[in-house]
Amino acid sequence: MSLAQENEKEFSKSMSSYKLGCIWQFANFHVILISSNLCNSSHALRF
Repeated sequence: MSLAQENEKEFSKSMSSYKLGCIWQFANFHVILISSNLCNSSHALRF
């Protein structure tokens, strides 16, 4: 395999992990948002 092909493989690997990281952060953000909303609404229901 040539050096260019090797670099391309590494690049695509890092790009896919970067995309996964972005999706992961996005999902985590929504989970936090939803859970905090649930907490707020359950507190509102209690009082």
